Amino acid sequence: MSSDALQTILVIDDNPDVRSTLEFILEDLGFQVALARNGTQGIAAYRAISPDLVFTDILMPEQDGIETIRQLRREFLDAKIVAMSGSRNACPSDDYLTIARKLGADAAILKPFVPEEIESTLRLVLSCTPNKLAMVADGAARLDQRGGQLREDLPLAGRGQDAAWRGYPG
Repeated sequence: MSSDALQTILVIDDNPDVRSTLEFILEDLGFQVALARNGTQGIAAYRAISPDLVFTDILMPEQDGIETIRQLRREFLDAKIVAMSGSRNACPSDDYLTIARKLGADAAILKPFVPEEIESTLRLVLSCTPNKLAMVADGAARLDQRGGQLREDLPLAGRGQDAAWRGYPG
């Protein structure tokens, strides 16, 4: 890819509002965006365009995000993947995101999200080599194990009131 070419981000989500919101945020950040409604379409799009990064929802019809992540990892070892979930079903979203990380997602975002969270996550994932991402994920997992509720206690710099609706101290 030449230095003049825009980086391409593939967004896979069955919710048209999430797709359009991410498309707006990512285009505003200067990325080219491709959209897919489910994992099956997402895999086909990945094969066709070889995006620089993928945002995938977890709960979708036809092919869910967990299977999509597993398939991307099998076919494209260097794929950069960010899992997203916001389900209020029996299994909490954090559990889905933990599973997604264990199966190969490089990062995970809980919905609803704020634009700054999207930007910081994609910049981190795009800037890291696969080995560096594994070290960051391993360190975060150890911190979670040692810190218990530490993640919830950390201040979210720059979020102000946006943090309150997520249940974090603002």
